[in-house]
Amino acid sequence: MRMSKTVLVCGTQGCGKTSLIRSFLGLSSEPPIPATIGLDEDCGRIIVDPSLDDGEVTASTKTGTTPPCRALAISEIPAELRVMLPAEGLELEILEIGGGRGGHLRSLPRGKNIDGLLLCYDTVNKSSFRQTAHFQMLHSTQKHFAQGGAASAAPSDASTAPCKLATVLVGLSVNTPVIDPERSQEADAFSVSGGIRHSAFASVGTKEGVQEVMLALITAVLEAEEEAEVERRLALPSAFPAEAWSLQDYRSSKEVNFVMTSPPGERPFEPKEICAEKMEPSSAKRVVEVFDERGIPYGVKPLATCLANGLLHRAVHVWFCDPSTGGLLIRRYSRWARKLASQWGPSCCGEVLCYSSDAKGLRPAESCAEAADRSLREQFGLSSRFSLEFWFSARSRGSDAQELIDVFIASFPDTPVPSLKLERDEEVEW
Repeated sequence: MRMSKTVLVCGTQGCGKTSLIRSFLGLSSEPPIPATIGLDEDCGRIIVDPSLDDGEVTASTKTGTTPPCRALAISEIPAELRVMLPAEGLELEILEIGGGRGGHLRSLPRGKNIDGLLLCYDTVNKSSFRQTAHFQMLHSTQKHFAQGGAASAAPSDASTAPCKLATVLVGLSVNTPVIDPERSQEADAFSVSGGIRHSAFASVGTKEGVQEVMLALITAVLEAEEEAEVERRLALPSAFPAEAWSLQDYRSSKEVNFVMTSPPGERPFEPKEICAEKMEPSSAKRVVEVFDERGIPYGVKPLATCLANGLLHRAVHVWFCDPSTGGLLIRRYSRWARKLASQWGPSCCGEVLCYSSDAKGLRPAESCAEAADRSLREQFGLSSRFSLEFWFSARSRGSDAQELIDVFIASFPDTPVPSLKLERDEEVEW
């Protein structure tokens, strides 16, 4: 059964809400389009199901029914969004509240809960933009009380932690949107102060930006669900104490032990499930699992998003070792490197990447050994002529990343260390 979510589209009268919804559903938005009065609960549904092929998508899209339904083809879904989708797919029910005849005061019927909010305004009407703050406050407050008011902030049952309202702001125009820098800055400032996940512009006449707004809304709803899942997991009692497996530093305090690393042989963040077949993660779209503070995975994000927001993710370090001398090869990374830019560090480093959404099996990402082997191939062009030995796991809090690192030693017992393919501004030293 698909995950079911409900989104509400609201805004001032005549800003283009109905035309935007019809564009979402693949319907004609040519005028005249009757104005929406009151609450329209039959706007339509959007289905996002990675298991549907293009033929099934065509059969699932019914525009002559009430309400109309549109199923997105897998080719329409970006790679970073595919990995966020639940295995059973997602179904969005769309509601709309008309902006006329007191629409700015109208709330949803009692008991009707929404998961997402799409705030629309007319890009050439300052009053339309200013009223978006009122719409957000009205429906955020209603959702708060629908979930139990103050009691929802600290639920007694950890499994019922509520989702926050996923909000997206969009400025609409009839023709190709001409983005006023001042209006764009106002929209960005309002989005930051109001906790809005995405701000965009679109044209209901030329359809420019419509697909991006729809995908942003779907992404916002899934991100809110992931965050709620994190809160539910954090409210649960810990499965086992870190002291049961970790090396500790007793010098910091006799009462509170500082966790340093996991002992050799223990990989606390390695998924226990195995894949049914050998898969190669996508290197073009580097997507990684994201972990909470207790080391529990709660979702997947592009690596760039993790680095920009300091999200905790898995990585591998590989150190080249000379068995005859015990020396380690250190590397000064390029100033253009995503991590450790212009710094000395391990011989090789990389991330544990997620498989594509069509991977068969239970494990969502490659193993740390597979990640280490792939990183050596990608960065140095090395074949499997080396011996990789896992040493330990540790957590790193650097200025450019937060990582759960698995550390490996690579040795070349039968051959000397091969020549390495380095960037022009990189260097290595034993």
